[in-house]
Amino acid sequence: MTQIFSDFWNILKLDGKVINKIGDDKAGLWTSLRLFLVISLFITFGGLVASLSTGPKAVGNGLVALETRLDQLLMRRLPSSLENYVTNFSEKVESISTTLEQYRPPLGREASYTIRSIGKWLSAPLTLLGAWMAAALAVFLVAKILKGQGELRNHVNVFLLGFTPQILLVLSSFAFLHSALGWVGGILAVVAFFWSLAVLIAGMRNVHQITVGKSIAVLVVTFLVFAFLLPALLIALASIIAMIVL
Repeated sequence: MTQIFSDFWNILKLDGKVINKIGDDKAGLWTSLRLFLVISLFITFGGLVASLSTGPKAVGNGLVALETRLDQLLMRRLPSSLENYVTNFSEKVESISTTLEQYRPPLGREASYTIRSIGKWLSAPLTLLGAWMAAALAVFLVAKILKGQGELRNHVNVFLLGFTPQILLVLSSFAFLHSALGWVGGILAVVAFFWSLAVLIAGMRNVHQITVGKSIAVLVVTFLVFAFLLPALLIALASIIAMIVL
């Protein structure tokens, strides 16, 4: 436990020796993954607190809203065939909503809601991990195109470390603190973003045996390709297919 805090602090200090050691070590993936998961739990804890403080919502709330919309639709002048269809659908929605409202979980609504909320909080790091790994793979592909020398395992090791500075988002994850922090929360988010970039650049420089400038270029090119170029190409391709089909 002491070692993980030591690694965490040294990574935040951009200690090249520690970052390089984790990147090159065969057990480095476990170290960087533990840091990622722990930090993810910390920065999503505010969402858990907010969820538990609001309490469970009625099961049929969404259906009640749909039922209201259908009633508003029926108040307009509709063709008889369409009006009968909407009326029948509205009655079915009302029946389902009534049934759901009568349902009571075996452990009680409050206990079940608490368990679901905690489960959602515990699974949040896996969602973040999936998105982070997708970004890691994209950066790895671009790094290879730009003559990077690193292996995927070492690349993933240091890329996970890039998440470490996101610990600064802990305070702003709490709703009551987010409003109190105001512009300070925005500054912390910006600092966390650029701090993460600094860790990524330091790690990629070692893993791929490239300069700082090329490390920055890899990140910039990856962002431009996957955020702008690839979506534009997909839209253009979809438009061409639609023109051919139609």
